[in-house]
Amino acid sequence: DSIKRVEILSALQERLPEAPPVKPEHLGTLHTLHDVAQFLAGGTAAAMAAPVPTATAALSPTPPPSVNGHEAKPAAVTPEADTLRIPITPYRADRVERYTVQVVNLDASHPRSRLALPAGSELWLVGPDDALCEAVAQQLQAHGVHPRRYNWHDAPPTTPPTGHLAGLVLLAPLIPDERLNRRALDWLQRAAEKLRSTGRWSAAVFVTVARLDGAFGFAELAPPADPTAGGLAGLVKTARHEWPEVHCKALDLAPNVGDPVTAASAIVEEVLTAGPVEVGITATHRCTLELLPTARKLHPQLIPLGPRDVVLITGGARGVTAEAAVALAETYTPTIILTGRTPAPEAEPDNLKGLTSEAELKKAIAAALGSAGTPRRVGEVYQNVLAQREIRQTLARIQKTKARVVYLPADVAQPAAVTRLVEQVQAQYGPITAVVHGAGVLADKRIEDLSGDQFDRVYATKVEGLRTLLKLLPPEELKALVLFSSTTARLGRTGQLAYACANEVLNKIAQVEARRRPQCRVVAINWGPWDGGMVTPALRKLFASEGVGVIARLDGALFLVQELNAADRAVEVVALAPAPDTTPAGPAAAAAPAPATVPTTSPATTAPSLDNPVMTPPHPRPSADLTLAFERLVDVETHPVLRSHVLGGMAVVPVAIHLEWLAHAALHGHPGFQFHGFNDLRITHGIKVDAAAPVSLRALAGKAVKHDQVFVVPVELRSRRPDGRDVLHARADIVLAPTLPKPPVADPAPPLVRVAYDVRQAYREFLFHGIDLHGIAEIVGRAERAFVGRAYPAPPPADWFEFPLRSGWLADPLVLDSAFQMMILWTQDTHAAASLPSYIGRYRQFRKNFPADPTTIIIRITRDDNRLARADIDFLAPDGQVIAQMQDYECVMEPELNAAFRKNQLLRSH
Repeated sequence: DSIKRVEILSALQERLPEAPPVKPEHLGTLHTLHDVAQFLAGGTAAAMAAPVPTATAALSPTPPPSVNGHEAKPAAVTPEADTLRIPITPYRADRVERYTVQVVNLDASHPRSRLALPAGSELWLVGPDDALCEAVAQQLQAHGVHPRRYNWHDAPPTTPPTGHLAGLVLLAPLIPDERLNRRALDWLQRAAEKLRSTGRWSAAVFVTVARLDGAFGFAELAPPADPTAGGLAGLVKTARHEWPEVHCKALDLAPNVGDPVTAASAIVEEVLTAGPVEVGITATHRCTLELLPTARKLHPQLIPLGPRDVVLITGGARGVTAEAAVALAETYTPTIILTGRTPAPEAEPDNLKGLTSEAELKKAIAAALGSAGTPRRVGEVYQNVLAQREIRQTLARIQKTKARVVYLPADVAQPAAVTRLVEQVQAQYGPITAVVHGAGVLADKRIEDLSGDQFDRVYATKVEGLRTLLKLLPPEELKALVLFSSTTARLGRTGQLAYACANEVLNKIAQVEARRRPQCRVVAINWGPWDGGMVTPALRKLFASEGVGVIARLDGALFLVQELNAADRAVEVVALAPAPDTTPAGPAAAAAPAPATVPTTSPATTAPSLDNPVMTPPHPRPSADLTLAFERLVDVETHPVLRSHVLGGMAVVPVAIHLEWLAHAALHGHPGFQFHGFNDLRITHGIKVDAAAPVSLRALAGKAVKHDQVFVVPVELRSRRPDGRDVLHARADIVLAPTLPKPPVADPAPPLVRVAYDVRQAYREFLFHGIDLHGIAEIVGRAERAFVGRAYPAPPPADWFEFPLRSGWLADPLVLDSAFQMMILWTQDTHAAASLPSYIGRYRQFRKNFPADPTTIIIRITRDDNRLARADIDFLAPDGQVIAQMQDYECVMEPELNAAFRKNQLLRSH
């Protein structure tokens, strides 16, 4: 490949200035590394055996240390020396640990002990008037206890039993009433004193029986069941923390266990057997649930959300869901509808503007309220001011992403309010195609102290609002449904019975909806505590004392966006921050209730986070560290833009498209980040597409590595030849950022002279590009070492590809390719030789999208040795602001290209 030889020899000439100059007549004789080495050594075999000359001495020493592939420079030469000594921080997937729920069969390998309830003691059995409940009562009686049967519609007895109460069994009907969980709380509270008293000296049990599918919603082949009874497990998992003296267990009986006697026998056996906390019962076996750490593999195609979609986010204008809203806006640029109970933000009063401290704000509020300014009223106004400020800040952040955003106040606990909200959104913005249900309130009380009203408020916000939404949204329209559940539902927690119950119902609703809406990505994320929102400083301190990590907002938001694209489509996912101490802590540790008298404390240390990373030294990046991001069959029929990029009769994928696919590969594993640029883009072997033989292209990506305030992802494009050999086409380090930084100030354009041709003539005589790549809008002028022009933005990806990876571009391939075209014009003017790009050292983009109006391109030549040219390129918006900057663009000049440029029609056979 003569182009590659020119590139290699020009690089050697730069590194070895004392070596013999490589002239055009030498190129045809230098085909191998042996040829090159022999030429540098003097051209004879004897010279090859001689000591290495001074000119080649630079080939032998140990290479200088490098960071991300960049050679470290001496401190005396570059101000970047200090930054080069900073160790690189890997972006670790375990910043938020992902767990999925696994169904595990119970067998002889799970030994369990028998419980001996006090003989003659009383047991309350609450259930429907059916044969199953009757059979359970009879078998309990046979085991020496006296069951007292109650119906779900009965009120708990006002007088406690005269003897010992050894158990409470709540048996749900097949079709439960929507008030089932509220009534379960009443029974639990009524039994509390006597049940706990018995448990202090003998065995006592609290057991719930749901009728889902025999696996708590995880039996994939089972038909959807009413998810309401799933909340009973939340009661059990809370009680086991608060009542360690009582054996607490949640059962799930498969509805197809038709024989009441057989089903009752299994239930009673579990009532009288210790552990585990969740047991599923089917006609053939019993199972339990376990959490497994599960690496997330991402689907090659991002979930199909884009600018035309409408995403409704409840509770999303403030707190942790606001962070998720920003991440979704940055990733998909849809219309975002935020809703919450806080009134829509109004202009802040002048007397509060500029005030930030609590004391200043409350003083100003009290002065404005006058005699009505009671401490309580001042506190209410103060909280409202903070809420409105946070909403305004969220709206502003989303608007910067170019997504459309609207805040519509509504209380999702009120069905009428939800109905009005959905109708308004559909009328003004179109069908709702994604929902993130993040609304929630807390009422943390121990079981005995929790009021019915407090339970109802927590439950209605989580459950009733979602039920109303789902009734109003047609199954075929929804592309994504994300439910903000909690680890409290999966693991239980003292003082959070209402929250655990409501979120367990959310988990089971997710299971039902995933089957009901197979085309929709449905996931209930059981979040550990986030840093912010409901986690107050006091709670954060408590979590730290318990060894519980707190999820940073950005980490949580990125976890959500990535989970949308999880290939395993897990429906219930647990997200936990690593424990903030040196002792490993995971779900198993968190799930076990602590002894009543022993505090669960551990020494707190600083947790790894984006602001406080675990530092590791830089290391080389082997290709083996990369994993497949996506695979794509590239041919001219499905990629018609290639008809406009034909060299020597062969379609060739433009370098700007290489970049687009490399960037997508990086973001595929790290959605939620912004594409900020790349380092060291090297085209090692052009992607040539024969009309009769499509190329199966593989994009590979490694793990993100944090460096300063950005993350760097190594990426490659590869294919396989018919003989099985692997071909590396391109590699780079893609640079991602949580948010894009402000652009630098543009340098003034150099003095120019006009060229002797116009744009039409340039495409006719000098450039090989077809109509789809006619991006140059104007040639402003050139100088000895500069070229300036303007370029149109690219059309949507669907105009160029039949199956685009995204609905919009990450960079703008037409603008970038137009810059490369302008370099061709400069090399033609200067050396009468065409050129092609081979390497780009650095590119940084400061906007998510290029503007609709033409972009000004200013090219400054920094090296020209007749064979290889190097340039820095600025991309400016119409207002003069920097959109992007490219440094160390390299192109190879080769007279042979002139002939190839003229063969720009696709040959039909090769």
